[in-house]
Amino acid sequence: MLVLTMIQRADFVEIGYLKKLTGTDGTFLLKLKVKQTSNWFLTEKEPIFIEIDGNLVPFFMDNIKQHESEPVIHFDSILSREKAADFLEKPCFYNKKQLTNADSTPDIENLNGYTLIDKSAGVEFKISNVNLIPGNPILEIMFEDTSIDIPLITEAILSYDIEKKIIQTEYPEGLLQSLLDME
Repeated sequence: MLVLTMIQRADFVEIGYLKKLTGTDGTFLLKLKVKQTSNWFLTEKEPIFIEIDGNLVPFFMDNIKQHESEPVIHFDSILSREKAADFLEKPCFYNKKQLTNADSTPDIENLNGYTLIDKSAGVEFKISNVNLIPGNPILEIMFEDTSIDIPLITEAILSYDIEKKIIQTEYPEGLLQSLLDME
């Protein structure tokens, strides 16, 4: 049975607006208004709601990257630059409940024991240690009983699950594979 619920504006908070287009496929730079240490609160599972004609309309993201301090996002239903141009400067909202859960983002020094799943390499690793080198934190990961050091690139983090202790990443293609081949 399909259950439809009314979207209550009080359940949402304005997180920013679609500042500008990047590329040719309808990708946006999202200018954030909320104070967050990262854009980790955005996930592909939870939609961003865009205000259109006074109504909040859900849009799901199929790609989230970070550019400097702002997320670069692509919606699965906006496939061209021309269509995307209609959404520029539109306010964006996020469910308050999801944003509240974002306050529990993992601290870098507490990633020991997390599972790192990389989308581009298609490999799963266990994080065994974090070396907090200023400006360049290093994750010590286990792969086939071998310890390998990889840089922690926050822009490569797609999502995380604190309860399951999982971080999903998409490192630049070939980076992890080259490190694995060196061992």
